[in-house]
Amino acid sequence: MQPLVTTVIFTLVFGVLAKIPTDGAPYPVFVLMGLLFWQYFSKVVVESSGSLVKNEGIITKVFFPRLILPLVPALSAAVDLGVSLVILLVLMLIYGIVPTPYVFLLPLLMAFAGLLGYGIGLLLSPVNAIYRDVGIALPFFVQIGMYVTPVIYPVSFVPQHWQWVFLLNPVATLLDTARAALLGTPFPSLAAFGTLIAWIALIFAFGLRTFRKLEPTIVDRI
Repeated sequence: MQPLVTTVIFTLVFGVLAKIPTDGAPYPVFVLMGLLFWQYFSKVVVESSGSLVKNEGIITKVFFPRLILPLVPALSAAVDLGVSLVILLVLMLIYGIVPTPYVFLLPLLMAFAGLLGYGIGLLLSPVNAIYRDVGIALPFFVQIGMYVTPVIYPVSFVPQHWQWVFLLNPVATLLDTARAALLGTPFPSLAAFGTLIAWIALIFAFGLRTFRKLEPTIVDRI
């Protein structure tokens, strides 16, 4: 219900009152598509970053590969996203929109979003276990991130001289690609895809290295 209620509010404010363009797609469908992927990514980031603190009792008593804990939110949230996509498809049918032949890209995009969130979780979860202020501040920065990512507006709505900023935003590329695969809106550029892959590889590698480095101190500091 949360994405549906948010969709209604955003549609009234930004679709009806502000009349934000959506590259030809109905605003409710456009914004729900963005919300579903953004909420999946943000949920993975927030929950995986707090996974070590949340499972403190298990970590201090049982030895197991702790890399699993930040991964669990990515898998569980994927189930929620899958169910929500069914609701999106129903809304598309109501508006008479048929998914494009590129709809098969959605599972790959979900995997990319989950891997990106998991990499951030690997980076932040041990830091959060040591410095608890990280977990308190993270939702605030995630909320800001939603407004600098094209969730409620398309990149084409942004002035031309600022669009390069969205080229550096991997989640923006994921959202635009998901919309293109389902709704037929323009695909991001090849440079945006290259930047997305580079960010995923860099964040995952750095997160894994950070996690392995701080893992020995987690039990003592948690």
